[in-house]
Amino acid sequence: MTEHSSDYSKWLINWKTNYSSQSKSRRVIDLYEIILKSEFYDTDYWYFAGDQDINSRLVSFTKEDWQKLREDLANWKSNQIEILSLVLSTVKNSSALSDTSPLESMKSECYAYILTVCDDDLFIDLIDNIHFLKLNANKDINVLNRIKNRLLKLKDSPVIQNSGSSEFFYTKKRYEDFIVLIDTEIEKADTKNK
Repeated sequence: MTEHSSDYSKWLINWKTNYSSQSKSRRVIDLYEIILKSEFYDTDYWYFAGDQDINSRLVSFTKEDWQKLREDLANWKSNQIEILSLVLSTVKNSSALSDTSPLESMKSECYAYILTVCDDDLFIDLIDNIHFLKLNANKDINVLNRIKNRLLKLKDSPVIQNSGSSEFFYTKKRYEDFIVLIDTEIEKADTKNK
């Protein structure tokens, strides 16, 4: 949907008809409404303009705000969760993957949570950015184990290249890299908790 289409103009008048958030938190509502107002823009918008709008708000989030956001995600539509995930996991340069700033850590923690609650189709898309979990300084071993269990269910599925695949998203090697990464993150969390 483009800004110039008549469908978009009609939709913009009643944009809240697609509203599904149940949050009472002003910060979560503000963030949600940014996504809702522009949810039908193409991906480039979220890489260049939309991510700045969202990140400028996430900077001021407290731990309580992050918790309220995670709690409300169960009410969001899949495409809205996908947009948030895209913004959360966008790293402007690859060296930032070693940066464990508090903001990047909280974004990574939220991303990990999303991987446990999103639908299967979205999970398949989002695991492509699983490396983003490395930035989480507060790894929750239960969340990581739930992600691993979801990954293991994909092992023989058509989305992973195997003898039964006619169409696949990931090569066997790429899938194995996902498993190694999640095992490494589980081990780090387990070591930290001892």
